[in-house]
Amino acid sequence: MAIYNGFSTADVNQPRTVYTTGAFGGSGTTTSNLKIVKKFRLTDEQLVIRDLINALSIKQGDKVGNPSYGTNIWSYIFEPNNEESTGEMEAEIRRVIEQDPRIVLNTLTTYPSDNGVLFQLEVTFNPFDEPITLSLNLDKNSGTVSQV
Repeated sequence: MAIYNGFSTADVNQPRTVYTTGAFGGSGTTTSNLKIVKKFRLTDEQLVIRDLINALSIKQGDKVGNPSYGTNIWSYIFEPNNEESTGEMEAEIRRVIEQDPRIVLNTLTTYPSDNGVLFQLEVTFNPFDEPITLSLNLDKNSGTVSQV
């Protein structure tokens, strides 16, 4: 399965004290601006979940070179919470998931929340066949998708 090696820029270019031995065996300290990079690694399920969250966070048509990538779900979230808007949101979630061949959607349940909508998905990832329950919260105040 896919492995993504990335890095975090949280502490890059921060001064760091380095303890070294002196020229004649004593101790000495130096402060230098070394580039410190925290590496992280997303594998398999984590990578697929992150890609799904990214696809749900981007408005359809905003990605350069791929106008079908993304979702229109944010236009439905501000509509009244009724069966019609819920059905449209579920159809949009299904459309986004169908674009990724690594994900198979088994069940989809929608719950209204205070600041948005909570989607509870039961998915399996190819080539693994273990079902996983995934809860995604779409917060209409901040315009973000987060895993719960």
